[in-house]
Amino acid sequence: MRQLTLTKAGLLALASLVLPAPHAAAQQEPPNPVSQQQPLVAGETTPDQILRELGLVTIRVNSSFCSGVALNAYWVLTAAHCVRDLTLPTPTVPPSQVTVTRAWQPGPLVVQDVRELFSESGIDAALVRTRLAMRTPNDPNLPEVTARPNDRVQWVETFGAGIYQLAQRVGGTDVAAVGDGQFRTAFFDVTGADASTLSLAIPPRVSIAGGDSGGPSYIRVWVDPNNHARGFRREVVGVASSCMTRRLDGHEDTPGWTWVSQVVSCRLAAVGPLRDRIAAIIADQWPAAEEQVSFGTSFPPGGMDRRRALYNLALDRPLVPPADGPMGAPLRFVTCVAGAVVFTPSAPAPSCPVENAFEVWGFVSARGWLVHLPSGRCAVASGLDQVRFGPCDAANPAHAWDITAQPPTSDRWTAMRNRGTGTCLAAAVPPGAERVSFRPAAELVLQSCNGSPRQGWSTVDADWSRRQGTR
Repeated sequence: MRQLTLTKAGLLALASLVLPAPHAAAQQEPPNPVSQQQPLVAGETTPDQILRELGLVTIRVNSSFCSGVALNAYWVLTAAHCVRDLTLPTPTVPPSQVTVTRAWQPGPLVVQDVRELFSESGIDAALVRTRLAMRTPNDPNLPEVTARPNDRVQWVETFGAGIYQLAQRVGGTDVAAVGDGQFRTAFFDVTGADASTLSLAIPPRVSIAGGDSGGPSYIRVWVDPNNHARGFRREVVGVASSCMTRRLDGHEDTPGWTWVSQVVSCRLAAVGPLRDRIAAIIADQWPAAEEQVSFGTSFPPGGMDRRRALYNLALDRPLVPPADGPMGAPLRFVTCVAGAVVFTPSAPAPSCPVENAFEVWGFVSARGWLVHLPSGRCAVASGLDQVRFGPCDAANPAHAWDITAQPPTSDRWTAMRNRGTGTCLAAAVPPGAERVSFRPAAELVLQSCNGSPRQGWSTVDADWSRRQGTR
């Protein structure tokens, strides 16, 4: 965040607001500011559950400290001035000089990419990509960047890990500002907006401060504006960017935040106008090499690249190989009923409801890999018509599959075509049989692609829609 300092003469001076490191539906009214606020300055810390739910992180750039927020498993949103000097034509800092630390879990993460968006948009925003995933598929979905126009934002909920006590004079002694790197939050009214910023009113005893740079601000979108008991979702509207401040008498010429005693007003960098650009950049969620053998805890979520079950459309049964099965073993279906299973279109088999234990697959669209998550191995073509487990090999076309989905990118796949053989994954069926009959040993084969239900796949059983309502 940047800082405009009011001197005793009332002049404005521009200086860095980044802290040196380390440092100990329609929008509704915010909660009561007196009884429920948890100020960034002089307030309670954010609960651990919220830290993880929102994906709050801190960012260190050499000896500087900023706040930020994860947008998915690998990408963090922060302020551009945290990674470059906006007043000079200087380049963005290299990834090797940046680390990201999750607020809910100790230990810094190595960064592999830094994208500042100020040069192309004039908005003080940047994206930082970690090499390893910050989150797992079991974590809750993160808030998205809002599409709401800036002039329709009335108030925001802001989070930051910076200073929690401004400089003050106590008994004739000057006491410097204090920070501890813990996240705090407050609600602020929006007093103005333009194409790139939102202006905030700063109430008494509550303010944004040094180290909060890049910290996210949210709007709340209620499920039912007339019934708040139904809850809300948060959407990211901006990141902390700049403030106008006053320093303690006698310290007017000291740079930085050490002797700032009052925050007069602040601005957010509005990220709504960058929504499409951000979405395009953070679509890169390709896992690191070590994650490719432990997808069970680190497989990137979103789109086709996510944890899922594989229900064959003809059998309505999930493909669930054992995690410890031998290399090259047949890939078999779960029957969910004892004994043989025999059914026809007019006499369907008993339902095999989807459950978490069946969601053992992930499709890596960047490589075309169909990965068995518990083992970290790929489904590969073996011979002319067999499918087996094997190590994922980017150089071997027999390990890669092209997915046809209807509609595109949906979880209902009409075909999985192997790049090595040109044939499609299908459920094994006795030759010439008009009905499906199999025991637990039923397995996969490769067939000429014909679009039949035996070559189709869903992530849920056929009865799921009836149980849940319209899908």
